[in-house]
Amino acid sequence: MYLYEGIEKAEKRIRAVLVGCGEQATNMIHNAISYLDEVEIVAVCDRNPERAEYAQKRLGCAGCYLDLGQMLSEVEADCAFVVTIAALQAKLARQCVEAGLHVYTEKPLGTELDDLQALYETARSKGRKIGVSFNKRFNPAYYDMKKAIISETFGRPNAFIAKFIGGYRSNETDLLRVGSCHFFDLARYLVGEVEEVFAYCYEEQPGRHTFAVSARFENGCVGSMTFGSLGSWVCGYGMEYVEVRGDRNMVSAENGRDFTWQKPSLIAQSDTGLADKGTQAVTERSVPVEILRPNYSNLGKLALKDFYINGNYQSVKAFVSSVLNDTEPPVGYRDGLLALKLALAVEKSVSENRAVKLAEI
Repeated sequence: MYLYEGIEKAEKRIRAVLVGCGEQATNMIHNAISYLDEVEIVAVCDRNPERAEYAQKRLGCAGCYLDLGQMLSEVEADCAFVVTIAALQAKLARQCVEAGLHVYTEKPLGTELDDLQALYETARSKGRKIGVSFNKRFNPAYYDMKKAIISETFGRPNAFIAKFIGGYRSNETDLLRVGSCHFFDLARYLVGEVEEVFAYCYEEQPGRHTFAVSARFENGCVGSMTFGSLGSWVCGYGMEYVEVRGDRNMVSAENGRDFTWQKPSLIAQSDTGLADKGTQAVTERSVPVEILRPNYSNLGKLALKDFYINGNYQSVKAFVSSVLNDTEPPVGYRDGLLALKLALAVEKSVSENRAVKLAEI
């Protein structure tokens, strides 16, 4: 039964704990969860007592903890949502899995391969599910890009172009393994597996980097990606851009909002015969361009909430559905692993000044 458009009453529910009550957790993941009747929050945990108490009151749950081990030993739950410092997420996720919980983490799943491998082994032995918040896959603009790419008229992708340039980062690891992992994942989601990368780096000072990355996909598509921390977090345009080109097609998304699909142009007929000779300006006729720009004036609608447009709501809902229905999460451990491997390949390419195959990582 639907309560409102996109929001429905659940026949089954899962008991969940929240690990981490910081800014991202509060404004995105907790907001998304609060709209899901399928989830009952039974406890929250954060090392900061004020944040933990705020989340407890806001979400109306009984348990409030500062120590994860204590919470896991005292609270009966089905899954955990881990949203904390990137370098700690795989370790904390493993601790939750050891306690018998399915786990959903904010991106990245982890920043070190050893931590991810340990998490995988534990999850496999315990039979638990791992979900990762690569929420951009569920963002309406990128979701529509995917639909366009797999349509009959798009043809084979031949170029993937991406840009992500935000503000200051503490180091290059934070830029590549944490910030840019979304775009490594989008490359795989929109086009396919990446076979090889070659990267250059410009460093103004520690924490101020720009990377230029060339990529070759297994299906033959080529890619060009620019990642940087010499921009601004508050600029309205120019921070995030993704484009995929097919056979006389292109789709793009600006800042994860403005979707554009330039559909195939029509071949013009010419009495002069010039059309048959491939002369520019006479061989093609333009066709309408499909454009989607979200309307922010009607904020009462779920589909216009920031955590919906960013894809967090849909990502969390998909993971919860996989737990309830005992299916594989649509975005899981392997996706988190391959995003990290792509970041490591870029780092290796810069340090060794050569092309690096993903198989080497």
